[in-house]
Amino acid sequence: MELELIRQLQSIATPALDLLFQLLTILGEPVPSVLIFLGLYWTVDREAGEFLGYCLCSSLLLGNAVKDIVQAPRPIGEEGVRSLRVHTATGHSFPSGHTQSAATLYTGLGMYLKRRGPQIAFALLILLVGLSRVYLGVHYPKDVLAGLVLGVLVPFLARWLFARVPRQRLYLLTALTFLPILLISPGHDFYVAAGCMLGFLVAMPLVHRRLPFRTDVPGHAKLLRLLLGSLMVGGCHLLLKILLPSGEGMTILRYAATIFFALAGCPWLFLRFPHVFGGGTKTQK
Repeated sequence: MELELIRQLQSIATPALDLLFQLLTILGEPVPSVLIFLGLYWTVDREAGEFLGYCLCSSLLLGNAVKDIVQAPRPIGEEGVRSLRVHTATGHSFPSGHTQSAATLYTGLGMYLKRRGPQIAFALLILLVGLSRVYLGVHYPKDVLAGLVLGVLVPFLARWLFARVPRQRLYLLTALTFLPILLISPGHDFYVAAGCMLGFLVAMPLVHRRLPFRTDVPGHAKLLRLLLGSLMVGGCHLLLKILLPSGEGMTILRYAATIFFALAGCPWLFLRFPHVFGGGTKTQK
């Protein structure tokens, strides 16, 4: 039945719709998610950025843990199913990682903005990202539904936990909760998620104690933070990919170092070069 739903949706396919849904699905991929998260963290509201970063890392761990436990196959290669952008369809099928990431990101942003208009727009965007995964023939409808539910659940649960558990304890408990998954020989994407959480876990205490950077800086400083910071983070990741040997342990190290640099290294540079990035050490939004 789910295969038939995919075939029916793809029966309306046109080159324009192919392009539209490929663009929509990109909004659930890592690069846009990281840019939005870091833009919030570096230039708008450090506290909100930290919350969103925790949500994204936790959601990534949760989604990939479920994928590796369930090990559901994708519809790619099934009769009558045309699959596009398959290079982004890594790992198992259930739940949809794109949908879950989009749901976590845009639900978290909606919580921060607290305005009905953007919240409605974000909800629509989440649904369109989920629909794109079915249209592109890389997920079953149930994968999308599960990703949507998990993705929305994570920010609400995180907000509840933030109000009740000290942050560093919460971050450590979250990492330890998913540690047993490493015993079942998980896929590559779980090691990526583990590296991201490790980098987050190590960076945030340093930021709290030593790097109280502020975000109420001039517009040109915000722009330079976003542009130069993004280039430096991307360069750091590529350099580590070249220098470090292959292997899942190195994958964890590479992503941990990249996230650590984004969360702590870039703020250190902001404070070190205030004439470029804006300065001061007073903690403000």
